[in-house]
Amino acid sequence: MKILLNLPNQANCSIIQNECSLPNIYIQGPYAIFFLRIPIFLKITLEKDKCIVEAPNECFEIFQLFVLQLKQVLKTTLLMSVRRLFLKGVGFKFFFNKEKNYLIVNAGFSHLKAIKIPFNTFFQIRNEKNTMLKITNSSKVRVSTIAQQIQTLKYPDSYKGKGIHIDGVVLKLKEGKKQK
Repeated sequence: MKILLNLPNQANCSIIQNECSLPNIYIQGPYAIFFLRIPIFLKITLEKDKCIVEAPNECFEIFQLFVLQLKQVLKTTLLMSVRRLFLKGVGFKFFFNKEKNYLIVNAGFSHLKAIKIPFNTFFQIRNEKNTMLKITNSSKVRVSTIAQQIQTLKYPDSYKGKGIHIDGVVLKLKEGKKQK
């Protein structure tokens, strides 16, 4: 069994061999770096813009799984996932402490709340009022998790909608008391 994968121009691939472990394929893209362990019975050949993966017929399932994983890693190194958060409320703001690598949120409490910025995750404040935040990372799961962690600091109020909102998530507001 043999398959030919085209490598994107932005991805650098190489095979790293250690004496004590299995060989690894090293993939570096503009947004992420990955190491994939190569199973013993697979043979991988890297050319300028191609990757040839070969395996005996007995190992068809593992061969398919490895090729699928390799395609997913190549895709992940080239794409960035983005989530946008915005604050709704008087005096709510996002700030950065670049020295200590923290995102600071003023969300209507008597004190500021700080969140450590994870490695390889990028934050950008999008407007002059410091109420919109853009989170980018190569992993869609990590971006969603970070957005949820930030939202837990101040969930949107169900009556007025004040709090931290994730862009694209619809919030249904409740009706207030009716006056007679």
